[in-house]
Amino acid sequence: MNIQSLFTLCLLTGVVLLTVDSVSAQSRADYDYAFIGDPLPDPLMQLNKETYVLYGCAYCHGINLAPVGEAADLRTSPIVAADVNANVIEPVLRNGIPQTPKSSPMPQFSDLSEREIQSIAAYIHYARAQARYEDLTKEPASAGDPVAGGIYFEQHCVSCHSGRRDLEGIGNRYDVNALREEVLVPARFRTPASFKLDRRNDTEVNAGRAKHQALLENYTEPNIKNIVAYLQTLK
Repeated sequence: MNIQSLFTLCLLTGVVLLTVDSVSAQSRADYDYAFIGDPLPDPLMQLNKETYVLYGCAYCHGINLAPVGEAADLRTSPIVAADVNANVIEPVLRNGIPQTPKSSPMPQFSDLSEREIQSIAAYIHYARAQARYEDLTKEPASAGDPVAGGIYFEQHCVSCHSGRRDLEGIGNRYDVNALREEVLVPARFRTPASFKLDRRNDTEVNAGRAKHQALLENYTEPNIKNIVAYLQTLK
């Protein structure tokens, strides 16, 4: 084993031990629920969350992105909506945002490492998707426009899915609420991502999970109603 491989193995082992310890925090008296919030089922996302909290982001933007005071609401932020792999979030973190008539200033975090910025951005996207899911499932599913849903499907889904292949007959297999659940979080992605290397190296599943999370972050209620109405036509 060369030096680089040994270093990578040690780093991964350290992350696994740290994050597994974090996720098992329910049984620890020294885990600060008020400061960090409930542990997440995915240990590496828990590490991202702790980075977000420990660098002070939660102080203004909230642990679960419910903002405190005048801070921007990251659940609806167009900056976050436009971000891919921290390409928009990174310059905001490094440069800060000056005070405006409607909001307080955001400080610079120019000393953050690239890994820390990636962790913060990953947690923001995760928490944003979770918040969107909760908003979109507060009420039972209702009727939408299948034509509009078909247009949305063509624009966002056909690179991976087809009504003639994997989704053929889906309208017969699920009721409207189950269809909505499949659109929001497909069954194959409901199990939390694992820190095990075989899971982390499954590029197909990871790409699909990331794509669906990005869609979930930005779905509107009409989007979901219309997609579900379209899927109901696939008999």
